[in-house]
Amino acid sequence: MLNQWQSSTFCRSKFEKYKESISANPDDIKEIYKIVKEEAPNLYTESVGFDLPYRYVERDVLRYELDMPKLFICPSDPDLTPKNKNDNMLDYIVYKARCALASKLNIPSDKLYLFKEQELTNKCHIVSNIVKKICDEEKIICKTIMISPGFDEDSRLCDGYGWHYFNIIYLDNKAFLIDCSYRQFFTRRQSNLERIGVPLFQSAKPGVFMLMDEKRKKVAETILKKGWIILTNDALKNYLDGFAISYRNGLYYEETNDFSFTTKYTA
Repeated sequence: MLNQWQSSTFCRSKFEKYKESISANPDDIKEIYKIVKEEAPNLYTESVGFDLPYRYVERDVLRYELDMPKLFICPSDPDLTPKNKNDNMLDYIVYKARCALASKLNIPSDKLYLFKEQELTNKCHIVSNIVKKICDEEKIICKTIMISPGFDEDSRLCDGYGWHYFNIIYLDNKAFLIDCSYRQFFTRRQSNLERIGVPLFQSAKPGVFMLMDEKRKKVAETILKKGWIILTNDALKNYLDGFAISYRNGLYYEETNDFSFTTKYTA
């Protein structure tokens, strides 16, 4: 029987054949996840759990993910045409926020089209603060909302990572949800269902679950393009469904055998 370090080396050696191909064939990452799942029991001990040998495997998998091309699973690109607040205040707020975020990403103002290539991972806090600042300047009521992993801040799920920020604003006696970094949940590299159950890896991102249902898909496409949506009960539920399903881990599916990718709550 192999010890942990031998299992780690063996597991990583099985990745090698995908080293050159994954940039052209991103689906190869699915095979890598399967290899890790198969070998994971040999890399776990009761005393320390997944220790350094598994961390080397984890590191290699993350490197393979980074080698995948920057692709998105939903074709709804952000609208980057200039906006006038006298025509539509919501479009103006989102446009200003996207331009400000692009500037922070060192994208020249005359090459704003490059913003469409950005994955915007971990940019939610920055851009939600930008939206809040714009709204304050325009004397518009705006709240910054944080989603904690599993909707429970105290549980520290996902080791404290996995939170997300968005905004709710009130305009003309209506509420609107604004999410200018929503695109980060639709990257091809983190949208594989095979990620579910890989030890120490977060599940597939919300985007893949949003596209499984026509109502959720419509909400996603609207937010991805416009950056905002009218905050109805249905829109809020569909928006939060993506996160709720994404927070489920391999044990959930093992214990419930529920692969419907739906939720039972209402908004």
